Amino acid sequence: MKKMLVVLLFSAFLLNGCGSGENKANTAAETPEVLDVKLTGPEKVNPGESAVYEAAVSYGDEAVTDADEVEFEVWKEGEKDASHMFKAKQEKGVYRLETTFKEDGVYTVQSHVTAK
Repeated sequence: MKKMLVVLLFSAFLLNGCGSGENKANTAAETPEVLDVKLTGPEKVNPGESAVYEAAVSYGDEAVTDADEVEFEVWKEGEKDASHMFKAKQEKGVYRLETTFKEDGVYTVQSHVTAK
């Protein structure tokens, strides 16, 4: 009976040791980079004028030109529930939105990016 217990404990220790070393190696190799989005555009726009907003997306040091999805969400101050989503157009690795604001007010433009 004691031999059986020793064999079981040794087997559990051996399997645990093998598994944790492999897990640590895989975790270190798969550490994700940071997905970074730099959103640029005008701070002030007159009603009826066209405005262009651009999102430059990078993953670590690499520019992302094949993002799964890039959208811009636009809403007027105090009306987040009535926001509108616009699909970005890609031009030379930069994702763009060209829009016009019909009414005077303070608007927020936020990018949503799914990549890598």
